[in-house]
Amino acid sequence: MNHKRAGGLFLPRCTRDFSEARPTEDLTFLGGLNGFDLNIKSRFYQLFLGVAVAVILGHYPVAAATTKVRDLQVNNLPLQGLSPPGRLRQRQRLRSARTVTVKERSWTGTLFLSKSLTDLIGGEIYAVRIRGIENKAIALNYRGEERLELEDYQGAIEAFNEAIDIDPEYVGAYLNRGQAYFQMGSLEEALSDWEKAIKLDPDNYLAYYHRGNLYYKQGDLKRAIADYDRAIELNDSDPRAYYGRGLARAKEDSIEGAIADYNRAIELDAEYGEAYFNRGNALYSQGNLAEAIADYDRAIELEPENALAYLNRGNALSGQGLLEIALADYDKAIELKPNLDRAFYRRGIAHAKEKNYMQAIADYSQAIELNPNAAAAYYQRGIANAKAGLLDRALADYTKAIDLVPRNPLAYYNRGLVYSQLESLDRAIADYAQAIEFNPEYVPAYQKRGLAYFSQGNLSQAIADYDKALELDPENASSYLNRGLVWAKQDVIDRAIADFDEAIRLNPNYGEALGNRGIARYQLGDIQNAIADTEKAAEIFRQQGDSAKEQRARDFLRQLKR
Repeated sequence: MNHKRAGGLFLPRCTRDFSEARPTEDLTFLGGLNGFDLNIKSRFYQLFLGVAVAVILGHYPVAAATTKVRDLQVNNLPLQGLSPPGRLRQRQRLRSARTVTVKERSWTGTLFLSKSLTDLIGGEIYAVRIRGIENKAIALNYRGEERLELEDYQGAIEAFNEAIDIDPEYVGAYLNRGQAYFQMGSLEEALSDWEKAIKLDPDNYLAYYHRGNLYYKQGDLKRAIADYDRAIELNDSDPRAYYGRGLARAKEDSIEGAIADYNRAIELDAEYGEAYFNRGNALYSQGNLAEAIADYDRAIELEPENALAYLNRGNALSGQGLLEIALADYDKAIELKPNLDRAFYRRGIAHAKEKNYMQAIADYSQAIELNPNAAAAYYQRGIANAKAGLLDRALADYTKAIDLVPRNPLAYYNRGLVYSQLESLDRAIADYAQAIEFNPEYVPAYQKRGLAYFSQGNLSQAIADYDKALELDPENASSYLNRGLVWAKQDVIDRAIADFDEAIRLNPNYGEALGNRGIARYQLGDIQNAIADTEKAAEIFRQQGDSAKEQRARDFLRQLKR
């Protein structure tokens, strides 16, 4: 018997000729119809009985032997080419119905049911007759599908095995069994089943679609995209293939291509929540935060229990500086999924941005409890501990982050900062050197190592580090300031003033550069210009609210004016 995959779930090709009405024994579903009084007024309605049962159960034909059953609708709900979420929504709507209208083109049949369709869906089909011949393979396939939906994968495989034993060329059973294996993580078995389905039916788009999913899971993106391409070539109206290709393209950093695929998936199914969610992720990666938030909004509207949608919307809101709203989203994500370590981690970052360091530390700690190998959480907790003045804890956190990710220049750099604060300059210099080894273009590490050398009196090494920092970033005013201080320490005043000049050119309101240039000019006997620089520095410090620096500048002014 020739079996084909059709429709949203898995259905063998219907062998009925729908060009004429036939008695119900030509397509009879046994078991699962008990207790229903159906008022069938014509043979056309009898015809639709078999189709309606298949539709209600989610097994509806997309391509029958003839073209009669197309654009099939039940209760005016389209049933073709739906994604799994879309199909589930349709079935949920049908379950609450008591009158089901089946429509195909100009024909309409109404089935008056004596009770809710929930009972019908709950019934098990144990045998199917086509043209009067019982086909147990189809019934076993249905049984396997029911178990597949209940996530009883082993039970599903047993049913599909029996179906294949009866009919070794049953494409739908191979497709289904492959899906059960896939869900269990038995990828080799899944691949074998889908390749068998392709061998039996080379134009079966679902076999390519599912194999594409498997390749995607294995990280073989080129093969995955090739299979999604083929699935779309065979059937360009199934949103899932576009969605899958979008995921693969996003993994390849082909973000525009991914967005185009998500757009198409949404065109085909306007309620495809996962497509909105992942399009939001793609837009977020491009920095299009407002558009990303709009997609997360829609994803949440469609799937209110999607914790990741709240998490990612929180990230986008945080990126816009809307921290209070972001915190509410992180709270909701944690409420929905209390073990979501990333939600605690991101909420910790939001608290840290608000300078609520103890709350941030609590969130990072929770993230670490849930995921003890989360190097980023240790690193961020180290920053929060350092900001809170808990330097020993900060050192421990940075050290743990380094243990987990040994080649992280930022962890070495920040641990170096703590060692500098503790005046352990040799250790600080060693950490800055390690950060530079892992990222030779990391300017802050050269700057801080230069400062540590300066504090040790190793002025030539300090100059070398600031030279390198300026080579990498010629527009960095603080590097000119600090190199100028080293020149001043060596009494090379003209070079010091030249560096202070450059720092002020780059940042005209750089109070420290103005103040130090004033001191250098005083050393050269240029009192008037020294007074002008110091007065301007004092005013800048006043505007910045830095009273200590303002006071030092005014004390120096009094000395200059004596």
